[in-house]
Amino acid sequence: MFRVWFAIISLLVSAALGFALYPKEDIFVSDSPHFSTGELALEEHWIKGAAPILADNFDEISITNLNKDVEDSFVFDIALSEIYQIDTDYTEPPVDLREAQLEEQLASFVFERSEIFCNHVGQKYCELVLAWDESSEGDFTAIRITDDLYGIVANNVLSSLGVMP
Repeated sequence: MFRVWFAIISLLVSAALGFALYPKEDIFVSDSPHFSTGELALEEHWIKGAAPILADNFDEISITNLNKDVEDSFVFDIALSEIYQIDTDYTEPPVDLREAQLEEQLASFVFERSEIFCNHVGQKYCELVLAWDESSEGDFTAIRITDDLYGIVANNVLSSLGVMP
């Protein structure tokens, strides 16, 4: 009987010490550096994708031309856009700007480049770039840059390159 009580008391003391030694400022405190879900996901590399990166850099975000249900498009996660409160428009597919040969011109504006799912016959993955400059305000358009490269590009950048009004 003594061994059972000793084991129980030892576990309770161990739990109390563990809790006492845990840094309390990180537990349910709104000023914790890990309070934002988006910041935590980015910092811990849990989710690498357009939505958390854009949410980390802009207060308000809107993206047009995200129709993923047509051929020659890419998949932008609806659930993540809702979590990060991104205003999305899925009515039109990405604007096809392959003839404008923008890859080199966009290079200086690219913040992130990653692999994504795409809707191409015989091809499962494509690449996606996120591009903006210091004067961008969170308004973006999805575009097709090359056969296997898409972009979510700030509207002011597209205007400065002369490809969008």
